[in-house]
Amino acid sequence: MPKRAREHDKREVEKEDADLNREGEKIRRDGREKQEEKKGLQNKLDSLASKQGQLLSQLQAFNRDAAKGWEWLQEHQDEFEKPVFGPAVVTCSVKDPRYSDLVQSLMGGSDFFCFTAQTRNDHKKLSAVFYDELEISVTIRSCFQPLSQFRKPLSQQELAERGFDGYAIDFLEGPEPVLAMLCSDSKLHTAGVALRPLADDKMDIVIKDVNVSKFSCGNSNYRVRRRLEYGPDACTTAISQIRPARYWKGDVVDPTEKLELQKQIDKVTEELAAISTRYKELKSQHERLDEKDKAFTEEIVCAGPLAREAI
Repeated sequence: MPKRAREHDKREVEKEDADLNREGEKIRRDGREKQEEKKGLQNKLDSLASKQGQLLSQLQAFNRDAAKGWEWLQEHQDEFEKPVFGPAVVTCSVKDPRYSDLVQSLMGGSDFFCFTAQTRNDHKKLSAVFYDELEISVTIRSCFQPLSQFRKPLSQQELAERGFDGYAIDFLEGPEPVLAMLCSDSKLHTAGVALRPLADDKMDIVIKDVNVSKFSCGNSNYRVRRRLEYGPDACTTAISQIRPARYWKGDVVDPTEKLELQKQIDKVTEELAAISTRYKELKSQHERLDEKDKAFTEEIVCAGPLAREAI
């Protein structure tokens, strides 16, 4: 092969090798970024696991069966058609602690510890696991309606005119399916709350309002029972003293957050594996080009004297 042709081939090899080096540098940068991303996600997952551990410990003190079910659910969330939610006591919280006693007084004991499924199949599966396999005594509820479907009977203005600060559900935050379940079973979207006691004239209006069946204000909880067949005035009101709240005094955990973080970590891990594979390919290509370059260099060096002799 003529010397000029060898020199041309050598320049082509050097150009290809430079392209590989540039791609290799980009891949190394991408790899470092993905490693940092994975580290950040793992730290979040570890932090969440620590928070879950703390909440699990609290839940065990309140309800050991619910804690056992929730612990199982954390490891099997991906086996359901839709996310299944654990007890409201660890998945929900009160937005304003001043309303904690009022809101909790409007809820039943099972409201705090029940599990919420979003499909009939998930409800059936969870029941089989909890009752037949784990043999725990817990409440499982299903709620197929979105939170937006639970209409509040009075507008905010009408509610304020009666002396209320809002509805109980307004002061809770958490997964929407759990909040919807609390509306469905405990009617928290119709139960008014107020930090101050209602004035007598407002109280009369509220008790006669057919839209109201329970409410909390000041230090008291009210339950109104009506006999509509006897007219709007045929009702009895049970009044009880509000006790200090037992729950929602710490952090909460979104039960789907752990699953989502793990999915993100798995995705980044796959991307890192692809980057590593490509980097190995580039390294192998670089080594082959390096061998070619050395061979062309030797041929050019050897061809030099021969070319001069030919002249």
